[in-house]
Amino acid sequence: MKVDILILITLWLIACAVCVAIGFFFGLRKRPKEIPKPPPEPLTEEQERQIEKAKKELENFWNYSGERQE
Repeated sequence: MKVDILILITLWLIACAVCVAIGFFFGLRKRPKEIPKPPPEPLTEEQERQIEKAKKELENFWNYSGERQE
């Protein structure tokens, strides 16, 4: 009885390992080719101002000590 259960568990583990190996190699073979991305367009002055404003707001947020502000 115990030997039968051990044999079934061993066969199940072997089947799992084989399925993982097959899936791994199938996934490697069917990997889609990466399409090169076009370079990003340069930022406009308005976008640069918005980025600088967001950076300043974030810096102010992290530097806030919890004291009451006027």
